[in-house]
Amino acid sequence: MGRLVTARSVNRGKSIFSGPSDAQWLSSCIRKMDAYNVDTTIVDGALSSTSHASPAITQCMILTTGAAVSTNLQQLIKKTKFQYELLKIPVAASGISEKISGNERGIYAVDDTRNIIQLNISSAFFIEKHREDLFRYGSVLYFTGMVTDKVLNFLKFQNNIREITIIVRDFTCLFITPEVLNEYKKMGGKIFVLYN
Repeated sequence: MGRLVTARSVNRGKSIFSGPSDAQWLSSCIRKMDAYNVDTTIVDGALSSTSHASPAITQCMILTTGAAVSTNLQQLIKKTKFQYELLKIPVAASGISEKISGNERGIYAVDDTRNIIQLNISSAFFIEKHREDLFRYGSVLYFTGMVTDKVLNFLKFQNNIREITIIVRDFTCLFITPEVLNEYKKMGGKIFVLYN
């Protein structure tokens, strides 16, 4: 492609659109639109690439699906329904959200007095290696990065599963399947988001 240019169209015609390649750059571009008297910015995305739909970046989302997701109608319905379920995950209690939102890397614990403690675990990929430290300060955990099926499968077999609460920034951090999420919840695990 080439350099990105922000321009206003003066004539009708065809054009090829390209945009920022990461969420931080996209967020910066959206903020700059006020200088151009732009009231509404539409961000195009894909069901397989949802980071652009993060509530931390955009104010709303239109969920549309079709053959690009799956040519099998039942599979399409299942994937769309699950995406909608992820969008409806409840927001963490106020007070916790404000304290957590500035933390950028790693895994944090929220203790009984709502103190936020950074654990010495840089990513969800390393929780099995640090299982002794994971619940040292309580069973409410904030993951700054992605949470996968592997994380939920690990957590659902912990003795304290009924007390475990996961908090993530928003639904775009969840790379999970419906089956594993349902098992995690059925065992007593809870999940919340900071933004929805």
